[in-house]
Amino acid sequence: MNTETEEQQPSRATQTRSIRLTTDVMTRLQAVCDHLGVTVGSYITQEIGRAVARDEVSLQAKRSADGSLEMLAQMLQQATKEEDQ
Repeated sequence: MNTETEEQQPSRATQTRSIRLTTDVMTRLQAVCDHLGVTVGSYITQEIGRAVARDEVSLQAKRSADGSLEMLAQMLQQATKEEDQ
């Protein structure tokens, strides 16, 4: 029998992960969350989102640079083929 309400169950768009925290970090985290008036889960989710958004900038820059290099390589390859003809 499932005792969770529909609201407590994660939506299909979410993924469940577990983390391990030291007692010291958990105590400090709980104190911060109590001070801010938020739950530990919402605080962790928000901070992970913030970190991912920050670090994603460098990933996007790398992808853009890789794409530009690929396009340049294709152009040079095409120019070489045209010279050979």
